Amino acid sequence: MTALLLITGHPASGKTTLGTRLAHDLRWPFFSKDGIKEVLFDTLGWSDREWSQRLGVAAFGVLYSIAAAELAAGRSVILEANFDPDHASPELRRLQGEHPFTPIQILCWARGETLQRRFRERDESPGRHPGHVDRTVYPTLAARLATERIAPVDTGEALLEVDTTHPATMPYDDIVRWVRAAAGCGADGTALSR
Repeated sequence: MTALLLITGHPASGKTTLGTRLAHDLRWPFFSKDGIKEVLFDTLGWSDREWSQRLGVAAFGVLYSIAAAELAAGRSVILEANFDPDHASPELRRLQGEHPFTPIQILCWARGETLQRRFRERDESPGRHPGHVDRTVYPTLAARLATERIAPVDTGEALLEVDTTHPATMPYDDIVRWVRAAAGCGADGTALSR
């Protein structure tokens, strides 16, 4: 059976970095909400926070549509975003009803002060798309980042919480083994017969 790996957590919790690395090692396609959002910024333009939020909603729709296509083709897939359980849980249950898959979830978190620092540094990075308008979002987001964790998505999947406060000491090989075991796949990322 195919697997859908969700990587969730607060902004700046290391989701994209971990997801990109896992995609390479598992040989699964990886799709990020912010990556989709940036294509929309480049195509439709960007302006203020309200517009960024509207494109964020659209990016989630595209993310779920891509996941459905990958799962329908029999491919496991990784989705990365700061998933809101109230919206994501029913959407993923619907998706699982249409294309059965093994649900897996990694919740990235870090110390509150680390998340706040990373968020500010990311905003100042030349590689960060200005359409995210991080500077205008930070004042309202700072208190939420201090909570360190967001709630996981409720789809009954295997859940692994990963502390990304110190990336160099993160047990990456253990994470890969956990994902493979939870997905029931071999070292090449393909499903083992059950």
